[in-house]
Parts: sequence; structure tokens; C-alpha cells
Amino acid sequence: MAKKKSKGRKRAKKAKSAEPTAHKADKHVLYQMSVQAPDFEVELASKQFKKRVGRPARSLREDFCGTALLCSKWAASHPERTATGVDIDASVLAWGREHNIAPLGDEAARVTLIEGDVRAPHETKHDVLMALNYSYFCFKSRTELRGY
Repeated sequence: MAKKKSKGRKRAKKAKSAEPTAHKADKHVLYQMSVQAPDFEVELASKQFKKRVGRPARSLREDFCGTALLCSKWAASHPERTATGVDIDASVLAWGREHNIAPLGDEAARVTLIEGDVRAPHETKHDVLMALNYSYFCFKSRTELRGY
């Protein structure tokens, strides 16, 4: 009887170890799961742009793009869509290139990621400009936020 209890405990322990923990989880995956809703955001931007402008939106610029999940979903949503993501963190952009952009295959060519300050002037115009995550809290004064 003791052996059966022991086996049951081992199974329970094994099942528990499969659960995600802070030590095992990828912080970027957790961020995307907890903060982002890219399918909804693509649909919302598409509907609002068409409603206001009268034509489909084709280009997106995502400021503070981080892992570029929204950029990847935008480009994948229509063969004529392009996305540009801007973020200051090279390591997060690299993670996004590997995990969100590269899996797009040929569609990845329609996504451009820029390492830089979102406040820097950009020559290219886009149909939609989105800044959806909390990074804009990096602006510590009203003057900085207005400058953005």
C-alpha cells in the first residue's frame, strides 16, 4: 500500500513540474500573453481606419513595438500589408525577430524593425500609428510626452 501512495505522489509531483513557473518561463512570452491582444488590435485598427478614411489600411507603424507581435499579426493579416516596428531595446527586437517575425516566412519581408527612439523623425508615412503598451511611461515630464 505504501508503494501505491509513493507512485501517486511521484505522478502528482511530475504533473506539477510541468506547470509554468517564474524560473522556467520566458518573460517575453508571458508579456505577450498577459498584455497583448494583437488579433483584436489588428481588427480594431482595420475597422476604424476604413470607417474614417474609406479604404483599407495597408501600412502600420507600431511605436514601442517590443517583441513586434502586433507587427507580425498585421503583416500576416493581408498580403498587401506592411508593418514597421520601432523600439529602443535591441535585445527585445532580436527576440521578436526570432520568435514572431521569422516564423512568418516570406511575409517577414513586409516587416521592418527599427532600433531607435520613437521620437526620432521617420521619412515613411503609415496609414496606422499605434503605441499600445506601457512604454510611453518612460516619458517623465509633460514636455517629453508632448514632444512624442
